[in-house]
Amino acid sequence: MRLSLRASAAGVCAGAVGMFAAGTLAPTQAATYAYPAPAGLRASSATATSITVVWTAVPKAPAYRVKISLKSSMKSANSTTTTKPTSTLSGLLPGKRYYLNVRVVSTSDAKLSDKSPVIQVSTTGGPTPTPTSTAKASPAPKPTPTTKPTGTTRPPQKLRVAKANWRSLTVDWADQPGAASYRLQLSRNPSMVDGVESPVPASAAALYGLAHKQKYYARVRGIDSAGRALGGWSGILAVLTPAAPPIPRKPALGIASYNVRCANCYTGQNEEKPWSTRRSAVVSQIISRKPDVLGIQEASQARLNGSKISQFDDLGARLRAAGVPYQVTNANRFNCRNPMASSGCKPQYQGASQGTRIFYNSATVDLLDQGSKLLPSCSGCNNRYTAWALFRQKATGSSFFVANVHTQFMWKYAKLRAEELKVMMDEVARRNPKHLPTFVMGDFNSTRYQTPTNAPYDEVISRGFVDPLGHTARSPVVSALASVENRARANYNSHNNFIRTVAKFPDWQNGSNIDYILTTPMRVLQWETVLNIDAHDRIVGTIPSDHNMVMIKAVLP
Repeated sequence: MRLSLRASAAGVCAGAVGMFAAGTLAPTQAATYAYPAPAGLRASSATATSITVVWTAVPKAPAYRVKISLKSSMKSANSTTTTKPTSTLSGLLPGKRYYLNVRVVSTSDAKLSDKSPVIQVSTTGGPTPTPTSTAKASPAPKPTPTTKPTGTTRPPQKLRVAKANWRSLTVDWADQPGAASYRLQLSRNPSMVDGVESPVPASAAALYGLAHKQKYYARVRGIDSAGRALGGWSGILAVLTPAAPPIPRKPALGIASYNVRCANCYTGQNEEKPWSTRRSAVVSQIISRKPDVLGIQEASQARLNGSKISQFDDLGARLRAAGVPYQVTNANRFNCRNPMASSGCKPQYQGASQGTRIFYNSATVDLLDQGSKLLPSCSGCNNRYTAWALFRQKATGSSFFVANVHTQFMWKYAKLRAEELKVMMDEVARRNPKHLPTFVMGDFNSTRYQTPTNAPYDEVISRGFVDPLGHTARSPVVSALASVENRARANYNSHNNFIRTVAKFPDWQNGSNIDYILTTPMRVLQWETVLNIDAHDRIVGTIPSDHNMVMIKAVLP
């Protein structure tokens, strides 16, 4: 008997916690370390002899140490060190359950952070190979027959497409006797090479984040109550997703968010270059997309070394020199009686917002109003502001509201970030009494893996806003609430840490973002994580910033 699609699909969205992760153990954060523990550790793939794990890059982390053990206590663990937020651990035993964690270390292997939560991952079944690993597991007996698929049990039958539209695909299959749950594997290749598995609690699954007019291949297998494969894989189901609705005639509005890395913050981390070298790449990336409105973070108000202008002045001048008439909504550098100098400052509100600024293309939108709001801060921290602006799209005459923010970044300020966003959203409501279409964007310094919650994101969503990407807490799975119609590299992380190879998830999943663009309900045609990369996911040329620009194309209601 097939189960209710509504119940089973909801179970997938709410219950999936990662492609292979079966659980986590809570860590104890230690305030004495220089770096926060890496977040978002998960397995992106597994074979009979290897496990590949990824995690959210820690800003300025020199290296990471990944540990793997057959014991949940992490005793007798083996380790490997990497400078990238991913590692492949090979030479493992098939059909075995492993435990992994990761921490930040120095290049000489000194501990620089606490350990991440431990994740639990299993290799797939198969014959025992000859170890050839760079991170060998502790000796263990060969798998018993009970860890292998039961050959006498028929795999799941009657896999079919139950429902398909341009936003989602629902598949179901006949209940398999003895199955406590299932694993659904999805691939773009009929051989299922690089297929990605997801845990499925019932005999149906709703899939979101797929490309329209794209062929996918799916298969399913049963899992018994002990977590073992129950029989083999089902037959492979080929699916061609439907086309999206026609693009509306009404002109789309381009909204982008970009943390450009403050010029005076240069430390030479990884492949970081000074602003004088990077700025051409930043300008080129912005001009290549020509967003109508651009929220910038870390475009410092301080003078550039050897210059009398600020970083945001420099950026604006170079954008205009490149042929697009970008203007900043507020050119004042300081909230002082003299807004252009901080020496001897006599406090006076001037609408300045430090490095959090809003640029707009004056050829496509008109500025109607603008301002800023000082956010709650912490002892010894730089003040943070939200910059806001009211615009009118020239092509349609429609007005809309924008707010841009950059929250405090250290892990210990998670509660403060929630307070910052609450004050910001109260200001948005106060400044936008007509409830015009609104975009909230910026560097939230918080991912879906944030402990205890992704509070800044949750605060905006609680105010009736929509996440075009449909993030799911602690999972890359796209939720049913996603509104975007086309995803361009949305599976890549928004923070690159000046590492040339950009971390990513499968293309029908969400990358791990700290940079967001959230909207009031409207049609969102595209999300793009803007990257100039080669076939090996390596950034071409100078890395513009430690963040990737993110951009949406939306149609105002």
